Amino acid sequence: MTPYDIWAFKNAHLDPIDMRQRLVNAETAAEQARDQANAIKAELDGVNGKLDALINSINGLRTGGIDVGVLAGDITHAIGTKLAA
Repeated sequence: MTPYDIWAFKNAHLDPIDMRQRLVNAETAAEQARDQANAIKAELDGVNGKLDALINSINGLRTGGIDVGVLAGDITHAIGTKLAA
């Protein structure tokens, strides 16, 4: 068996496969997947920061005597109306 036999084996249709190119393609795909995962994480980090700010605001309203359950219902209704439009 030669190195060529190892790096250029054949698929089920007996077509030669360039293993070096397959490895290059896999590396490129892995880099793209990593970049996409990092972008999603950055988005989620931004959302989490906004949620923390919203929670702090709601807690401030609660201490001010506002019924947070009623407020939550109003917000849910407003979001539903906006999404339905």
